[in-house]
Amino acid sequence: MKLIFWGIFVTVIIATGCKKSGPSAIVEGTIIQVNTTVAFVKIHNADPEQYSFLCNDPAVSVDPSITGNSCANAVFILNLPEHLAVEGKQIRFTRFKDKGPRPIWSYAFAAHDILVYDAKEL
Repeated sequence: MKLIFWGIFVTVIIATGCKKSGPSAIVEGTIIQVNTTVAFVKIHNADPEQYSFLCNDPAVSVDPSITGNSCANAVFILNLPEHLAVEGKQIRFTRFKDKGPRPIWSYAFAAHDILVYDAKEL
């Protein structure tokens, strides 16, 4: 009886625990400014629903023609490789870690800091 119970238990665990995650979103952007090791990047086709590091800035969502840079369409990349950290260069990445906005910023909608792990030039 114990053997049947353990067999069913292991089967249920394996069946519920082996789910594959969906494909990673491909993030593309343009380097706007580089300051030592930090790059300010404007994200192409910014969509807060698709990219977790972007915020829903009400000023941008009310008037999408606003061309400024905010947390709704830009990020600070903390670890961009030196050969990619060139103003005007376009990059692509899929793996990242969102570290949130820096606590030093008093603005509620400050761009997030992220770490990228697979950045490449477009």
